[in-house]
Amino acid sequence: MAYLSSTGEFVDAPIEPRLARAADYRANRYHQAADEWEADWDYSGMLQDLDVMFKVGQDLANKPHLAGMEVRLGVRPGTRQERRSAPLIRPFGRT
Repeated sequence: MAYLSSTGEFVDAPIEPRLARAADYRANRYHQAADEWEADWDYSGMLQDLDVMFKVGQDLANKPHLAGMEVRLGVRPGTRQERRSAPLIRPFGRT
């Protein structure tokens, strides 16, 4: 199974100051009285990540050889053996 992660160097600046700010936020303000949205937060990296994820998903969805396939995410088979043998992608309409 593949997982996406949004971390690493920033395009326009070194990551260390932003990591320090994030650590300070989690340690001192997260779920505290001072936990408020700030207008200067930079979401540009998240938007770039979402753009890449959307384009990959769109590209996969438009592949002719994947037409008629069904992806079952979030549906966990009951037993360990069922989990080991159940494919995540199977022909549509088959169980």
